[in-house]
Amino acid sequence: MDQHSLLILLNNYLNDHCSEDEILTVKSWYQSLEGDGMVYLDENELQMIGERMLSQILGTLKEKGEI
Repeated sequence: MDQHSLLILLNNYLNDHCSEDEILTVKSWYQSLEGDGMVYLDENELQMIGERMLSQILGTLKEKGEI
């Protein structure tokens, strides 16, 4: 599985949008991690994740009327 597909699967998993098979895939992947357990991302992937996180944070703050 390429990193883009993995990120989509993990995002779906975190948002409770996975089938039972996908949940098993995530759990199997997680258990297979070796060493420090880190997934190393390139600069573009880090940028995309940062932008999504900021967007979600801003959306939450707007919903709460805090900005």
